[in-house]
Amino acid sequence: MGYNLGGLVCWEHTMNGPRQALIEDQEHVHAAVWPAISAISGFEACADSQIEGLMKAHALSAQVFVICASSYVDETCLTWMNKNLGDQDLVKRGGGWSAIVHPFCTLPAGPHLGDEEKLVTADIDLAQLAAVKVWVDTAGHYKRPEVFKFEIDRRPLWDDDRRLAGGNAGAEPDAVERIVEKGEASQQNIRQAAIGKA
Repeated sequence: MGYNLGGLVCWEHTMNGPRQALIEDQEHVHAAVWPAISAISGFEACADSQIEGLMKAHALSAQVFVICASSYVDETCLTWMNKNLGDQDLVKRGGGWSAIVHPFCTLPAGPHLGDEEKLVTADIDLAQLAAVKVWVDTAGHYKRPEVFKFEIDRRPLWDDDRRLAGGNAGAEPDAVERIVEKGEASQQNIRQAAIGKA
């Protein structure tokens, strides 16, 4: 069985639109990345519980395994920050919440907290997703398409997106310039073709 991998960063996890887009794409494994929010002044008491809550909410609402990795701030990081950015009175040693979350919100691994690097590992069985979807399936029988409509604009927005959408994936960065130099096309014609205006 193959799987679909999706991911979000930090408080993007509070945004229901991007999370629903991943659900619509039939995400199976979710990669979550967080900075060391609990090392920032004012967030010490709440950051880890926020991360845990959002990770468990996405695991259950999307019926996915969540692999959550949070960064940490150690003495080396603080020394660099003090030297290059000035005294750090808003950042201290500490780290975020790292764990692997089952779709029913149990933790096969973690959580790991603190100012040290640690690899959090567990075996996950994607076959378990079918049993979860019997009860909850937000891309299937729970979706209620007769009531709710969700649309994703997948048009390319940035130059790299346009280049990839135009079939130039893997092209060297200067490939366009070489074509123009040979007189085969103008830069404007190539750009228009890449965004579908040619």
